[in-house]
Amino acid sequence: MKTFFDGLPRCAAIAHRGGARTYPENTLVGFERALTLHGMDVLELDVQCTRDGVLVVAHDPTVERCTDGTGAIASFSLDELKRLDAGARFPGWKGKGVTIPTLEELLAAFPRARLNIELKPECAGREAQFVETLAKHSALGRVCIGSEDDAVGAKVSLLTPQTAHFYSAEAALQLAQGVWGVAPLEADPRYDVLAVPMRYGGEVVTTATFFAACAKLSVPVFVWVVDEAEDMRALLRDGAAGVMTDLPAVLHEVLR
Repeated sequence: MKTFFDGLPRCAAIAHRGGARTYPENTLVGFERALTLHGMDVLELDVQCTRDGVLVVAHDPTVERCTDGTGAIASFSLDELKRLDAGARFPGWKGKGVTIPTLEELLAAFPRARLNIELKPECAGREAQFVETLAKHSALGRVCIGSEDDAVGAKVSLLTPQTAHFYSAEAALQLAQGVWGVAPLEADPRYDVLAVPMRYGGEVVTTATFFAACAKLSVPVFVWVVDEAEDMRALLRDGAAGVMTDLPAVLHEVLR
């Protein structure tokens, strides 16, 4: 197993975007509190790129949902992006000086934290820069990285064979179809972790049978995004290797 997994609990507590229903998402304040107040094992985050080529921590390709600005992140310089209020859309955080962090700022702020990082499809062509940034901060051993985009995910995996990777969308579907018996059940050697939703098409797919099939292939399963305590308990019981939540306080209480 890759070093990302060393010492990780049987079921990892993962703060999705730092706890997106609790704090302004994908911000340093959210990440810091997820770690120190709620005892999360892993921080989950997303990376986009500015007009001037800076990798920043954000999920959406545009800024409207989470800031007081408008437009595509790729249309902003970093200086312009930093002028936006990243707490403007979250109750109680408007005007508190919360900004969109760069990936380098995040890595420097949390030098020992485990990170699950998605390089968004809009960053195609930035894979080497992404890897170089992680290497600069000696982070390649403590991250699980990838992309929903199959080409981006495959390139990131090729560049970092020593690092843990999560399955891209196409590869994840192929593995899931194997579990469901509609395709050969085979692990993809490019990837290490399967990250899936708890429900698909209105049905719970992350059953004990699903986890057991993946375990036979030595593929741990992280489940997203789970905010109900009852669902968290079911995943713990049935064999999830990690639970991603927007409500880290709830998950912390369940794990206690």
